[in-house]
Amino acid sequence: MADRSTGEIWVIAVLPEFERKGIGNKLLGLAEAWLWSSGCQRAWLTTDIDTKLRAYGFYRRRGWTDSKLEGGLRWMELLPPTERHEDAHSA
Repeated sequence: MADRSTGEIWVIAVLPEFERKGIGNKLLGLAEAWLWSSGCQRAWLTTDIDTKLRAYGFYRRRGWTDSKLEGGLRWMELLPPTERHEDAHSA
């Protein structure tokens, strides 16, 4: 679920028996594409501050970056593909 008026990703959830099958990746990709096609210039979400949780690595692998830590949450953001400046050393 996402909000095109703010660019916020609300939730991407997959039942445990369907994890690690690419479904979450596909869902997040669809939500991101929908935000970009709606004219959003920045997407954002909040997640747990614990970087050891799988969610953090999941978002990082998709190009999301840390924005701030506030109120016990980690704020992350993503720019549209045309606006990203990928580091030459990133995988």
